Amino acid sequence: MLINSVDALAGAGKTHTAIEYAIECARKGDKIAIVQPSKHLIQQSYNQAVRAAPDVMVRRIDSGTHPMQVRTALINHLNRPFPEGEILFLTHAAFLSLPYWHNPGGWHIIIDEIPNVVEDLSRRVPVSHVTLTRHLELHDRNHAYGRVEVREDARPALRAIADNELDDEAEEVFAAAAGRILDPNWTVFANTASFGRITRGEATMEQNSLKLFGLMLPSLLGGFASVTVMGAMFHESVLAMVWRSYGVNFQPHPVIQPRLRYGSHTNGSLLTIEYLWEHNWSKRFRDDKLPDGRTLLEASVQYASATMAGKKFIYVANLDCQHEVRVDLPGGTQVSSVCHGLNTYADIHNCVFLSALKFTGDRYKCLEAMDVSRDELDRAHYLQSVYQAVMRTSLRDHTSTNPKHIVVMDRMAADYLASHFPGAAVRKASTPRTKSGDIGRPRKWRDEAARKRAERKQARILTELMALHDEARNCVSVIPSIFSRDVLHHEVTSNEVLMRELRCALNTEINDKQQNVLISPALFDTNKGGETSRGLGNVAQVYGIWLDNDGGDLSPEALHDIFPGLWMACFSTYSGGDRYRVFIPASQPMSVEADAAIKHMIFDQLAQAGYHDAKSGKGRHHGFDMSKLTASSLFFLPCKRAGAEIFFVEYPGEELDPQTWIARPTVSGLFDEPEPIVLPSLPAPTLLPQRASSASGKLQNVRAQLASNDNVVEQVDEARQSYLATPKGVGLRNVAFFKFGAKLKRLGLDLSGVEQQLRETADDADRRKQIKSIMRTLRRHTQEHTGKC
Repeated sequence: MLINSVDALAGAGKTHTAIEYAIECARKGDKIAIVQPSKHLIQQSYNQAVRAAPDVMVRRIDSGTHPMQVRTALINHLNRPFPEGEILFLTHAAFLSLPYWHNPGGWHIIIDEIPNVVEDLSRRVPVSHVTLTRHLELHDRNHAYGRVEVREDARPALRAIADNELDDEAEEVFAAAAGRILDPNWTVFANTASFGRITRGEATMEQNSLKLFGLMLPSLLGGFASVTVMGAMFHESVLAMVWRSYGVNFQPHPVIQPRLRYGSHTNGSLLTIEYLWEHNWSKRFRDDKLPDGRTLLEASVQYASATMAGKKFIYVANLDCQHEVRVDLPGGTQVSSVCHGLNTYADIHNCVFLSALKFTGDRYKCLEAMDVSRDELDRAHYLQSVYQAVMRTSLRDHTSTNPKHIVVMDRMAADYLASHFPGAAVRKASTPRTKSGDIGRPRKWRDEAARKRAERKQARILTELMALHDEARNCVSVIPSIFSRDVLHHEVTSNEVLMRELRCALNTEINDKQQNVLISPALFDTNKGGETSRGLGNVAQVYGIWLDNDGGDLSPEALHDIFPGLWMACFSTYSGGDRYRVFIPASQPMSVEADAAIKHMIFDQLAQAGYHDAKSGKGRHHGFDMSKLTASSLFFLPCKRAGAEIFFVEYPGEELDPQTWIARPTVSGLFDEPEPIVLPSLPAPTLLPQRASSASGKLQNVRAQLASNDNVVEQVDEARQSYLATPKGVGLRNVAFFKFGAKLKRLGLDLSGVEQQLRETADDADRRKQIKSIMRTLRRHTQEHTGKC
């Protein structure tokens, strides 16, 4: 699909030029519809067109000319248009709400100012949601969002909600969402966690919203003779970024673009940009307090008031604080944060921008899943709003030689403006240091090189995943005991079979979990990794996600609520209590890097839901053992103690698709890290042939096949008991714990086995901290011994 674009700086005359072009076309018999954001702008443009071309049919249809009848008037006009060329002015809202456009092939559409392609349809409806949700189901779900579809035979009922012919106030709440869901030119996404929580009747006071977002599709503009979209910084817009992924080809308009007055700002030397805070401006930061008790907003308004005293200026503020700002900022003229095309303040040289316009976290997450990053969203929404506001002043007049003074709230906005006004002076205001410090949210990319490096890394990981999908076997590793160096490769015929085997294994009674068989999602190659046999360096691939929960605030049910679209199992551990283990089947084997990135996204989603690592000191604790996130981690095969209560809960859903997760990351800057040094490639390692289980073998049979070394088990247990019996005293437990680690190494455990055994035995925070130094000493001793040999 081809769409013409006009990428115009504010003040470059795009609207004026478009009207001139429309007049030329209308005189040749063409029909032109100019779509503008407000009736105020339409009034200006309509007057210009009528004055410039009294011989051309020019018509406007908006709420100013047809109160309460705009849609009817438009449909009637399109069904019976003027027989010759004409220009029709209408608003964005009217254009987007039309159910159809009669004979679209006979019209050229010019959209003045870039429309918002993402619409927030969320509502706080913890009880009444059933009016809408009983007709809906989710498809194509990932860990964050799913596509909303109408249930079979529910389309008439949903249409009745969208039309709301009886003007029912209760159903009016859902009319917009119902209309977007039914419209083939929109796709509606639901936050999977909130949708599941609401529909199961598990909403709380804190989590009571049905989170829906609508995405306008480019097909909305299909069928017309031509379509042109005009706007400042067009290629930074959300519309351009999202629609490119739908195959839209944007080309500069061949007539309007070359006729613009200028393509860059040359009056930067007249501009002083003053920013108040280093921290990125947001409503949360705005409402923080300084040590003297003032909020950041109060301090900002007071500074702006003193700076602008005696000057004419315009200002922009959020609706929720506009009254307070108006009182404390006398002499200024307030303008809307959406002020495209407003030219009535071109004689004013000063501006204060106070609005906090960051998207909500849910909006960020939704668009990040469409390959639009937070930084790109900030530029498209907040920063372009700042630019549009300051361009209402005399900055838009390149003939004006008066000095201009702009006050913005954060450095990000100041830097953005300075990048478009070469020669502008940027300075930090003498505002106090905030509690939050002087660091805002870090940029997604440190520089252009970092962006390209991250893109290369993401592409490399995807290439590796595609190769593993085509060539690798679906295998997990089974280890006879924590003390063994043997590794058995257990081929998985299907995730359904593995799930049944795990459920079956849970019923096996074990007297001592140390004698239990272990399983790892990693496939180990003992020819890699130096002196280790199952360390991270030995991992050839990873199959599935395994997590250990040591008890926290996150129940298995709550975990499933956060990832309702994923197939997973949560089952009891040998230790019992509120501990449990999680298995999430994957659709294919993963590389180590893909495994780490996906776990990063999982824990980011937990944090978004309010669950954090206990060490963070934030909110509720998820309880997961963060030391078991490495791909080489081992997990005891499901089993039970005699007489213990056990549970195995399987939540249906879809297998985790690693390629989808890596291709559509929901963590900003996930791959932004230094590129590893590329060494000469070596031949791919051959998987160990010496010990392999039958693909149809049961894990409980594998457990029986692998005979543990009872003598080693007994000696390890004796060493452990010797440490545990050491009384607490000055340095006594520290020495005993080190001796325990050294004993494990002498008994033949490799370093990864020693470390896991130390973690299993550590009984306080000091011992857990000590593990790192013990392993460093043992590793150095091993290297020295190897060198002597």
